[in-house]
Amino acid sequence: MTNEEKAIMIAEQCKPCSGDFYSGIKQGVLLALNAEKTSMEKAKKYDELEEWLAKYMDEDFEGDLADIGEYFVKHFGF
Repeated sequence: MTNEEKAIMIAEQCKPCSGDFYSGIKQGVLLALNAEKTSMEKAKKYDELEEWLAKYMDEDFEGDLADIGEYFVKHFGF
């Protein structure tokens, strides 16, 4: 089920209500669901970075802080 479908399903529960109220509920739920999705994606990236850094620190890696910075920048798509 998409976030749009979830928002509609939740907004449908407030019927009968005015069209403006329905629209507001739908938009609010959609914003919250999209924010949650974004937060989860960011959290996953940070978890991956933490795992990589732990591995980097545990191994006898030939590198320096510039290598770590380059990995982080690439990981976040810059």
